[in-house]
Amino acid sequence: MAKATGTTTEETVPQKKKNENKDANVPSKEGDDVMKVGKKQKWETQHVRKSKRMQKPTPALCSPYVERLTSCDKVKAEELNLYKAILSSNKDEDDFIWEMDDVEQLTIGHASYFQVDVPIHWAIIDCWAAYLNILEKFKSAEAPARLFFHTHMMSDMLLNETNLEFNRLGDFIEMMNMYIPNWEVKANLIDVALVIFPIIDGDKYYMLCFDLKEGNSKIIDHIKRKGTVDRIYGPGPRIVQKIFCHWLATVYHPQHIKLMEDEPSIMKMEWKVNQLGPNYGIYLMRHMESYRGEVAGKWKTEVNGKQRNDSSCIGRLRYRYMYNLLTSDYNLYRDKVLTIASKFAKMDVYKKAKLVDEKNEMTRKNDINHRRSC
Repeated sequence: MAKATGTTTEETVPQKKKNENKDANVPSKEGDDVMKVGKKQKWETQHVRKSKRMQKPTPALCSPYVERLTSCDKVKAEELNLYKAILSSNKDEDDFIWEMDDVEQLTIGHASYFQVDVPIHWAIIDCWAAYLNILEKFKSAEAPARLFFHTHMMSDMLLNETNLEFNRLGDFIEMMNMYIPNWEVKANLIDVALVIFPIIDGDKYYMLCFDLKEGNSKIIDHIKRKGTVDRIYGPGPRIVQKIFCHWLATVYHPQHIKLMEDEPSIMKMEWKVNQLGPNYGIYLMRHMESYRGEVAGKWKTEVNGKQRNDSSCIGRLRYRYMYNLLTSDYNLYRDKVLTIASKFAKMDVYKKAKLVDEKNEMTRKNDINHRRSC
């Protein structure tokens, strides 16, 4: 994303550009060692899983009484075991552990970003968006249909207002034509109620939500910030709104004029926190998962801005989000992940502790060497 013009508060946080990334714990979209792709691995079960994904969910699975929100209850033994197994794995950091038919992938190296007090990598946000799009097939008939985009849908080229608007719109149309067919929605999104863009802009992790039924847009951010939208977030939200509404016009969506005229507003929430911290990515994932167009007073996320309560809930969500993604039936590498977890579970407690300590020490040394090289 383009740099925001608003002010920021404390703490070093992830940046999306290599030249802004000065810390080993700071995820970047370019030059990130864990993003070396190499030859793409494919499992023999891929085509079997693909046919399974195309099956229409039964009415029971789409019932409004089925719990959709990830629980903040106590972490289960199998979730903790998988977390430790992946983090202490001696496999190459470029080995894939998550992939869908979509282009989104996670590697062993990305797993380290699920650790407590480590900023969430942008690739995890993108995989979460793809995962939530799959879960939309199981929503109840009463629930609003949602569509989640990736953080890189709004590239630097699109956000650079010095580029010709015609060229920027052309690039966005091309991306939309490639992206939308992946999901069970109509090409002009007439059957979608909420379109959600997760945005990472320097120290700001927030989502821009377009309500295609009501014709308005909201910025949902867990940090208390003072000022106008332009002062806090810079031109980013306005550019996203303009390009997206221009695209809606090309597909003759009836709300494109109203959405263009309505300025994005910052949603007021009781549970906003005062200061930045390493959990902004988890807050964003929780907002993406839980928001269905509610007004602030009726929106339940199980986080309330109170440090003690949130620390417990957010910490558990790190384990659970990792577990849900990696063990999902839609993960092409599910069997591989479960094999790693199964082998780890059979080890004695001393060997497990040794593996975890060795991996932590290796990570610490890599961090030191990275800082020295910067």
